[in-house]
Amino acid sequence: SVTDPYGAATTVAYDDGRVVFTAPARSGDGHRLTAVLELQDGLVRKATAGDGAVTGLEYGRPLAGHGPVVTKVASPLGAVTE
Repeated sequence: SVTDPYGAATTVAYDDGRVVFTAPARSGDGHRLTAVLELQDGLVRKATAGDGAVTGLEYGRPLAGHGPVVTKVASPLGAVTE
């Protein structure tokens, strides 16, 4: 977990190609927000917010000798950047 200067801890868990972040409980209702990163070949392919909104990422190798770079991002609302 990661603890901020106020003592609130965000947990980070690794589970079968996924990294799950869980925020500290909110004051009032105690709800804990989450975010999930899904990995493939060591690259983030999908980020899912606690409300189920998904951002997708695609990668390419546009230059010889370089590793993969992000070539496309699709937002939860359908916007795409390439």
